[in-house]
Amino acid sequence: MNNYNEIIDSIKTKIELQDQILEIIKKENKKMNALEIMRKIKDEFTSDELRDVIEKLDYLCSEGLLKSASGNTYKLNDLLVGRVDLHEKGNAHVIIDGREDMFIPRDKIRGAKNKDLVSVEYTNESKNEGKIIKILKRNLGSNVAEVKNNNGEISLEVYGLDDEYIVEIEDTDINLVDGLLVHLEYVKDLSDNRVLARIDKVLGHKNALLNEGQMPTEVSGEIVKIACEYSLRLEFPEEVKEEAKKMPKALSQDMIDEGLKAGREDFRGDLIFTIDGKDTKDIDDAVSVKILPNGNYQLGVHIADVSHYVKPGMALWKEAEIRSNSNYLGNKVIPMLPVELSNGICSLNPNEDRFTISCIMEIDHSGKVVESRVTKGIINSKKKMNYDAVEDILNDRETEDTKDYTTLEYTVKKGETLNDIAFANNLVVDDLLEVNKELVNENDIKEGMIINVPCKQILKNMHALSKRISAFKQRRGELVFVGDEVKVIQDENDEVIDIKARDQRPSERLIEDFMVVANEQVAAFLEEYNIATYRIHDKPLEMKINEFMKFLELLGIHYPGKIDKENISSKDCQKLLEYLKDEKMFKMLNRKLLRSMQKARYSTENIGHFGIASPKYTHFTSPIRRFDDLLNHTSISYILEDYTLQEDFMKSWKAYLTTICDHISDQERNSEKCEYAVDDMLKSYYMQKHIGEEFDATVDSLMPTAFFVQTDNYIEGRVDIVEKSENNYVGVVSNYDYNENLMAYTKNGKVDLRYGDRIRVRCVASDYKKRQVDFALIRKL
Repeated sequence: MNNYNEIIDSIKTKIELQDQILEIIKKENKKMNALEIMRKIKDEFTSDELRDVIEKLDYLCSEGLLKSASGNTYKLNDLLVGRVDLHEKGNAHVIIDGREDMFIPRDKIRGAKNKDLVSVEYTNESKNEGKIIKILKRNLGSNVAEVKNNNGEISLEVYGLDDEYIVEIEDTDINLVDGLLVHLEYVKDLSDNRVLARIDKVLGHKNALLNEGQMPTEVSGEIVKIACEYSLRLEFPEEVKEEAKKMPKALSQDMIDEGLKAGREDFRGDLIFTIDGKDTKDIDDAVSVKILPNGNYQLGVHIADVSHYVKPGMALWKEAEIRSNSNYLGNKVIPMLPVELSNGICSLNPNEDRFTISCIMEIDHSGKVVESRVTKGIINSKKKMNYDAVEDILNDRETEDTKDYTTLEYTVKKGETLNDIAFANNLVVDDLLEVNKELVNENDIKEGMIINVPCKQILKNMHALSKRISAFKQRRGELVFVGDEVKVIQDENDEVIDIKARDQRPSERLIEDFMVVANEQVAAFLEEYNIATYRIHDKPLEMKINEFMKFLELLGIHYPGKIDKENISSKDCQKLLEYLKDEKMFKMLNRKLLRSMQKARYSTENIGHFGIASPKYTHFTSPIRRFDDLLNHTSISYILEDYTLQEDFMKSWKAYLTTICDHISDQERNSEKCEYAVDDMLKSYYMQKHIGEEFDATVDSLMPTAFFVQTDNYIEGRVDIVEKSENNYVGVVSNYDYNENLMAYTKNGKVDLRYGDRIRVRCVASDYKKRQVDFALIRKL
């Protein structure tokens, strides 16, 4: 139990330390030194903990939230702090959180450059005009630099820096080898065009994500740069690698016997298999379905028991906690766990025994779960199926992909007849005799015998159950938005060869439906012990719904239904989407309503999941890729093994779960931003080959000086409304006026271009390092 208390203290110190310091200084309302602040945090502390506080105080000063005072004390900074947005003519705006941007005339800029962090004050608050008081931190681009070794001469290339000044580096003991990526921290100005920075940590090598024998490319290098920009960890620490190497490569008979003795259920003879993408190597989930004697379905969702191998206090656990999730960046993967686990002993590979935590559910023909249980198990997946093949089978197509999916092997249980097996799989006995030629009649089977069962019918049964579950979710109000995700297709040399919509087919929907219902049942199971980490999704803010309804009115769409905007329900949104589906610009309206939704997050306090209209929901089905799922698996293990449920332990564990939820939510959002940035880079890289070409597009958003579009081949880009003759293209004429109230451009007082309009554009520029594509308007469609 001490390990968990140590974890809790560590999390509180590292994740909440900044907020704690600010709250203490605010509450005491006086200047305080580091020791005084440390004593407010905890009575007993180490020198390392005090050092952490001092480092965080320095960081808060550099961010402008605190300022140092006499006697090595600190106090809140009462000046406004923001980032500089420099204009071409030398004036600027300072972007301040929670306030309108402050205008800074050129003579009040005091040497600040674009994106510098500065403190400011008003000179004329009524005009929202001010001056820069102090430059707190120079912009160092992405704060990531690559070491360059040019014939023994070491230099740094700082990513994202617009060559406004030269960055010099403090002396360091780090071995600066060519291609090493490091993180920079601004120290001070040396002159008008030179700044001093220090290397505060090594991020990894730019070739860190390459497979063995693979040559580096422009694209792979850029992906690594973006990963570093978002502080993703490229490599595992040595102690993590050492623990991973000690993991078993397979389950020994002794391990299996021990598992069965401890109460694991043996599912190895059942018709269990996996369905994933063709290239998937980290397989979390396997599924099974059969018909019960009462006609209901029995759904088994079998999830890799990562908690058997990765436990609190281990280096593997601590690293997974920091990372919080795997990252999928183009064709590269930054895993949460080393490959020895993610692709090895934890992955539910075919024809290999694996430990699982399984959720076994009885589901009636309305799609409702009537009974469920959670248990530890052992499985042996019969096949690694892929979505393409399953899709072909469900559509009665025989293709190259389906040749290997004719039958699955089932082990006959004690007292089971051939008729029982046929009924459980929605077959007749003759169907089984046809694929088991050695059987003359139904009396030829006995316990332990392996017989073949037609694969096609098993998948058809799963599809039928999926449709029932989906209908049940729809009746309660699940929101099904039109997919807006795309898949960037790369070849073996990392070249971007195509960009396609990521459509959810029945084969993929099937797995999603099964995972959702399992997640709900596990949430209910853990709720009984008050140690669930829920996946929650709050209802949209009233302001966002008001904005969307106003937008519909501007488009001339008058929704006849009633919506309680203060307490909108999933059903309300579902009905609204249903009403809009026949509009010609439905896809755009769908996207805009989706953007009105709040972000899902993790919490130990349940408010339900608005998007899927679920009263209780968690993440259980991907413990190889998500830390929250591993947390829930660990909680399940404590419950099922029933040896650590003492009140003091459970109190500590619940405190840890409560604290860690904010961290893993933040890490998830950071990963999403990184993945979007990589997608933008890849799209920009792709469009470099299409400069000068024309595309049909939809207006996606408008600003006073430019608007953004999405082309029909899923590229987002900017269109300036000021003609740029140097690029030799026809720009939007300058007599367009932006009308914020109408969310449109007007010409001669009439709306001429607005959100959702269809237009023809030409690609005029694409810069993959800036992740930016520029278009010019040709005409309206």
